[in-house]
Formats: sequence, structure tokens, C-alpha cells
Amino acid sequence: MPPRISRLDRIIQASQPLTQPIPLRPPMTGWNTRDDFDGMEPTDAVQMDNWYADAGGLNTRKGTQPWCAGMGGPVNTVAEYYTGTIRKLIAMAAGNIYDASSSTPATLAGGFHDSAWSTQNFSGKLFMANRSPGDAVQALTGSTVVNAGFTGPPTHPIGVFLFKTRLYFWCANSPVFWYAGLAAVTGALSAFDISQVAQHGGNILCLTNFSHDGGDGVTNMFAIVMTTGEIILYLGSDPGLTSDWQLAGKYKLAAPIDARSVAAYGGDVYLTTLDDHVALQEQLTALKVGQTPPRSKISGAVRDALVANPTGFGYQALYYGRGRRVEFNVPNVDGTYDQHIYNTSNQSWQRFQGRNGISWCEYNANLMFGRADGSVWQADIGTTDNGASIACTAQQAWSALSIPTSKRLAGARPIVSVVQNQRYTFSVGYDYKPVVVQISPPGLTAYPLWDVTRWDTSLWTADQVPVDLAVHAAAGTGTVISFALSCSALTALTWMRTDLVIEAAKQI
Repeated sequence: MPPRISRLDRIIQASQPLTQPIPLRPPMTGWNTRDDFDGMEPTDAVQMDNWYADAGGLNTRKGTQPWCAGMGGPVNTVAEYYTGTIRKLIAMAAGNIYDASSSTPATLAGGFHDSAWSTQNFSGKLFMANRSPGDAVQALTGSTVVNAGFTGPPTHPIGVFLFKTRLYFWCANSPVFWYAGLAAVTGALSAFDISQVAQHGGNILCLTNFSHDGGDGVTNMFAIVMTTGEIILYLGSDPGLTSDWQLAGKYKLAAPIDARSVAAYGGDVYLTTLDDHVALQEQLTALKVGQTPPRSKISGAVRDALVANPTGFGYQALYYGRGRRVEFNVPNVDGTYDQHIYNTSNQSWQRFQGRNGISWCEYNANLMFGRADGSVWQADIGTTDNGASIACTAQQAWSALSIPTSKRLAGARPIVSVVQNQRYTFSVGYDYKPVVVQISPPGLTAYPLWDVTRWDTSLWTADQVPVDLAVHAAAGTGTVISFALSCSALTALTWMRTDLVIEAAKQI
């Protein structure tokens, strides 16, 4: 039985053949602002906006659509309330707490000093601690929001965290955390002062958990993140018992930018610090053996963003399970918001723009975000931003293409899977000059329809088809070459590879 030929191979075989083709993968290893141009991998990207490197190639990001509107102010917090069969999307804006589960918000409570809340599901309730110490910890049960009734701290806590069946809290400008009784949902809190343990001083920024076994197992540790960047780890479940609460380690990193910029995923913790997006496991492993912790591939972009807007509201880290990625929200000085995206499957980075979310959460496994206009939107849905096209640009790293001398690019053929009538631009640049040499616009081939045209008589199409399989003249010479593919996407597009015809320059 002859080997099966894929649909893509059939189409390519029917197209114009290449002379000595060189196949080049698209920038699958992602955005790189750390290395100089000569130090990048050929499959890195100098720019990667609104593309996502995943299975099959480089894909345009998915779209967004409105979910709920009319909340009277910036939606600074979104969170999911989930107990039993009840799942609600909770939004905080203009000093109010809303049920935003449908298109029309319902006010649950109001009159609060701030709309930036820390939230935690526990024992059938959603506990909420306001960034403003003027508001007491609240508890949502069903559709009722009440004062949780915790006592002890001199000021109201500004953060809440769950660890081994016990609620923990921290207060503004304090090195003391407070903890409730086992499984307690109200009542007196006990204090634990970390100031005699913290080597670099400072106050508690937030609390989280960290594990070497990937979850809530025997090595799951209580992690205290200090404003200095010091990470203090404890083993145990009861801070009141010395036999069940042991210091496991202290490590010094760059300080996180905000309490929300710390996100647990599995047994690891992802943080936006003052100089990079980092994974705690990777950082601590390097520090334990005396090595300098590694920098992410986009550390340059992170540094630039933090220098430009160090006090902006909206820095946040969130693991989005359905998308298999960590989203780092970054506020810009012009009032827009970018997301630095880390694909946990292939460790690639990319940047999403145009969604402009202030706050983010998962709701019913979907990705949701609050906006400055008092609305909540759903992300990762459809192919447009509420009907508007998505501006996508990817520029591949500069490469000598395994020929260290000057060369002529005689032809190029981007292999792209695209819905018909979706236009794109493929460009070339030489020797670090702007990538402005455009290859001929793609000719959109119309193929017969699936299940309509007779079988095995012609090529057919479903939603996406490879198009423009002719070799285009590139007309340029240089030692290093870069390629870019951009589009105003209204439908999905995948950049699978680029076939090149290269002629080495003759030596004198």
C-alpha cells in the first residue's frame, strides 16, 4: 500500500516546483528581546504581536466579545464564585460588587472604598479582602455579601489566601500575617510576625504556595513574598505549633511589582518582578547551586515596560488552563494594556495587544477580563475583536540561513493556512535594515467544497486551506535575512513554514 499523502503535500506537489528549496520554520520559539540579533535562534521572533506559537505553526490570536456592561467605572477586579453547581462571575467596579454572570449586572453590595479586591473560594463562600484597609473582609454566599466577621488585626486585611484548609490574611505595610482556625470562616485571627525571620526587612506583599511535587502534597510549602523580593518558605499546616511549622528556606529575588503579579500554577509560582517575568522553581533551583538565575527571553521588554510605567494599575499574572499559557498583564502609559503570553507547552513568548483588560480571571474555564469602561469581556473566542480585525505582525529573527557569506534570495514561498479572502503581507529585509521589501500579494486560490465536489477528482477545502503556493521573486542580497508576515485578521490564519530559494554569492 503506497504511503498516504497529506492534503497539504498534494497541493504543494501540484504547485510550481522550487529549485533547491530551503524550508524554514516560522518563529515557533517565540518573541525574544533578551538576546542581540546575532545571538537569536533562527526560529525566534524580533516582533510577535497577536500571534501564538502552537501546534501546527504560528496562529493569529483568537478574538474577544462583550460579556456584561454598565458597571459605572473601571472593572478593577473579576473573580469566579464556584461552589457545588453554582458558578458566578463577580465584578468589582465603582465601589460596588456585581454579579456579572449575564449581560446585565446585578448589584450585590456597595459603598466600598476601592474596587481592587483579593479573593478566595473556601467552604462554599467567596472571601474578599479590599486593597483599601478601610473595608472589612467580605464573604459572598449565594447572592448575599456580608462582613466575614474576622477579628484581631489592627487594620482590615488587604489580602486573603487559602493553605491546607486554613484562611490566611495580610495587612498593608506590615510584616505580620494572620491566620484563622482550621476550617474557620469567621472569628478571631492569630498573628505570625515574620520580621524576625526576613533577612532583608520589608513587609508582606502576598502569600502563595510552592511545591516540589507539583501540587498540594507533602512537600507543599507556604510561601511568603516580601516587598523586598525575599521569598520565605515554611513547611507545615499550623503556624501556632512549632512541631508543625518549620522554616524551609529563604531566597532573594527582584521584588515583584504587585501582589496580583504573583500566580500559582501546579506546584510552581510565576511572578512579574521589577526586571522580568520569572518562574519560582527555575529561580530557586539556580540559587541553590550558586548560579545566576536565568532571564526570560523577553526580559528586555519587561524591563522597558516597568521603567515606563512602574506604578500603573493592572499588573497581573494568571494561568489560563484552556489556553495552556500564563498571561502577564502589563499596563501602558497611554492607558492601553498588553499581555505577555508564555506558552507552557513549548516555552515560547508572544505579545497580545488590543484587548485592554485591567483585571483577569477564569470563569467556567473561559478567560474573562474587566475594562476601564465598566464592562467585562470574554477573551479567546471567535476570530475578531467584537467584529473589528486583529492587527497581527510577526518578524522572524535575522539569520544567515547556514550560509555565512553574502547571498541572493531568489524566491520565497510562505506556506499559510488561511480562510479564503483573508489577505496578508509577507515582507523581507536584508542586513538589519527595515523589513519593507514586500513579496507579491497572495493569490487566493478557490478550491472545490468538501462533500460537494466529486471525490478524488480535484482538491477540496474546509474552513482553512493553504494558499498562494507559487514562488515569489524576492529580489534582494544580503548576509542576514529576516521575514515578516502581517495581516488585519478577520479569520484565522496559520503560518506553517517558508520555502526559500537561495543563491550563494560568487567568491572573487
